[in-house]
Amino acid sequence: MWHRLCTMSAVTDNVELFFGEDIFVAFGAIIFIHNFMLESANIQTEPLHVALWGIPTS
Repeated sequence: MWHRLCTMSAVTDNVELFFGEDIFVAFGAIIFIHNFMLESANIQTEPLHVALWGIPTS
C-alpha cells in the first residue's frame, strides 16, 4: 500500500510539471515558442497569449 501511494504521488507531480510548464510564462518553453515564431516565421506573438492557448492541452 505504501509503495502505491508513493508511486501515485510521483506520477502526479510529473504530470503536473509536464502540463503546467506549457501554461506558465516564466518557464523556458513559452519563451522558446515565442522566439521561434518571431525569428523563424516572423509571427508576432505575446508570451502570455502562447500560454493561454496551451491551457486546453493541459
